[in-house]
Amino acid sequence: MTTAVAAARSDLALRAFRQLHHEHYLHYVQLRTGDDGLALAVAEAAFTDLAALWPRVLRSANCPAFAWRLLGAHTEKTVRVLPGDRQVRSDHLHRLLPADQADAVLLHQGLRLSAAGAAAVMGTSPEAVRASLVRARRAMSHIAAVAVSGLPW
Repeated sequence: MTTAVAAARSDLALRAFRQLHHEHYLHYVQLRTGDDGLALAVAEAAFTDLAALWPRVLRSANCPAFAWRLLGAHTEKTVRVLPGDRQVRSDHLHRLLPADQADAVLLHQGLRLSAAGAAAVMGTSPEAVRASLVRARRAMSHIAAVAVSGLPW
C-alpha cells in the first residue's frame, strides 16, 4: 500500500470517527459546562488534538477510550476555569463521583444512551457502564443519607 493510500484511509477513518462521536461529545460537554458555545469550542479542540494524534490513536488498543480520555481532559481543563457558581451548577456530578461513574450517569441519563451506547462512546464495555451506574447510585444514596442525617429533625 502506498503512503498516499494509507494517509487517505487514515483520514477517512478519522472523519468516520468524528461523524460517529461528535454529537455525543458535544452534548456531553454541554451538560458539563452549561454553555453551548463553550461546548462546541471544547469538542472542536478535542477533535483537533485527536487529528494531530491520530496515527498514535490508531495504534492504541482502544481508539474510543483514547479519544474519550482526550475529551475528558479538555472538558476538565475548561470546567476548572469556569466561575465558581457555574462550576458547581454545571459539573456537580464530577465533584461528587469518580469520573467513570459521573460520565456513565451523564451519558445514560443526560444523553439517554443505553449502557451499550454509552460504552461505545466511552470505549468500554456495557458491563463496565452498568457497574459504574450501580456504584454511582450507591454513592449518591450514601451522600444523600449523610446530608439528611445532618439535618435537625
